[in-house]
Amino acid sequence: MSDQKYSPNDSYNELLRSYSAAQQRSAVPGRRETPPQPRNYPPMQNRGGQAPQTGNASVPQGGHAYPQQGQAQKRPSSGISFDRPNNEEVTPRNYRSDSSGRVGTARQPASMPSAGQSGAQPAEGFVPSEEMLQEIKREKKNAKKKKKRAMRRRSNIQSILLVALVLVFVFVASMMLKIPIMGCVNDLLATDRTNTEIRVELPEGLNVDQVIDLLADKGLIYSGPFCKLAAKILDYSENNIYEGGTYNLSPSMGLEGMLNLLSANVKQGTVTLTFPEGYTVDQIIAKLSENKVASAEALYEAMDGNTLIEKYDFLLAIEDRNDRYSVFEGYLFPDTYEFYVGDDPVSVLSKFLDNFANHWSEEYDENCIKLGMTVDEIVTLASILEKEANDSQQMPLIASILFNRIRSTSFAFINCDSTNTYLESIRENVPSQELFEHLTVGYDTYVKTGLPVGAICNPGADALYAAMHPENTDYYYFLHDANGNIYVARTAEEHEANIRDHLN
Repeated sequence: MSDQKYSPNDSYNELLRSYSAAQQRSAVPGRRETPPQPRNYPPMQNRGGQAPQTGNASVPQGGHAYPQQGQAQKRPSSGISFDRPNNEEVTPRNYRSDSSGRVGTARQPASMPSAGQSGAQPAEGFVPSEEMLQEIKREKKNAKKKKKRAMRRRSNIQSILLVALVLVFVFVASMMLKIPIMGCVNDLLATDRTNTEIRVELPEGLNVDQVIDLLADKGLIYSGPFCKLAAKILDYSENNIYEGGTYNLSPSMGLEGMLNLLSANVKQGTVTLTFPEGYTVDQIIAKLSENKVASAEALYEAMDGNTLIEKYDFLLAIEDRNDRYSVFEGYLFPDTYEFYVGDDPVSVLSKFLDNFANHWSEEYDENCIKLGMTVDEIVTLASILEKEANDSQQMPLIASILFNRIRSTSFAFINCDSTNTYLESIRENVPSQELFEHLTVGYDTYVKTGLPVGAICNPGADALYAAMHPENTDYYYFLHDANGNIYVARTAEEHEANIRDHLN
């Protein structure tokens, strides 16, 4: 057995065939100088505890059949031949001699496939020696190492091909652009560049080509046109907008290193959005999210924190913030804005709030004092005007009617349908029925006296102005017809007449 060689890729069945061939060669006449002599063994005990029977080669349960003397041994199912001359006694097949000459019971190692498993069954009585199994394991391990080395060689070849492709591109591009080739190579690889740092002031809003022009102007790269071609191949998008700032760059960083450093503050393009007067917080956030400015989740999360509230005095002055659907309702000033795609949510909301602060003048503060109202009450009134009026010309008239109702002892409620409409718009975003009922008490102007707890939309400049400059009237009622025309009344009887005349 020690002369037989085994390949690490041989299957177990191939090992069996190799063993069979060795056994058959030993049985060929002329190979041995003397015929094998009969060997006497003590009677075998089968698994049932009985000695094998003679005569007919019966098979005890769990044992084997052995031929009588003078008969040729039957070929086992594995195909290995053990035919012997008639005068030779056959060693029982459940015994084997190991390399030391000891005779013992053959046991199937755990690594062999058992009956019922896929693959051919091993020959009965054959067990590979421990040395053979160890040799197979070593050969398989060596084969895996060879495979890994081959894969590394292929990877190295691919890397070499990629470098060669880049060099070919550099050569062709330099020839086309009439640029010295070494200057182009150094722009990419920075193989012969200094470590001297150069302070670069990067303006806001440059794209990659403009950044490369700036790098060339500062002497950080040799060829701007070549680097622009390289940037396209390296997948630096022309739509990327770089955020302004001050950077310390050196030629030894190479083009890609400098662009990667600057790309830490890249914004993925810009988008310009217009938000009409009367949009609610939910509508504004939905539009920002749809246009990839920032996710709705991130925007709501920014509103839940205290960063923005503490930044603006008009928000910090609101005492009943916990009773509102959103403390930001009324203060996200409607206008046209430009945002970065993937912008910071706090920065996005700050643009709205800064715009509100810019529109709120000292004169507005003086008007609030004259009217005996707070900034938040004026914003809330303006939000109702934005929803109730058909146009800006109707706003001062409606403002006078609401002021008259609020100040009158005869009217407990201002009864504006727009507040109920607002409640319906936020219902699906309120997490519980209990909370919605709490908000209803604060916003429904049919059950709450005076103004609602907070604004119901984000009013524009006209509504804010009208809230601080109401007309001087004695009207307490108003309604609109289907065309948006307004009809006012002093008494309930006049109001009922307007309903009959203009709505029926």
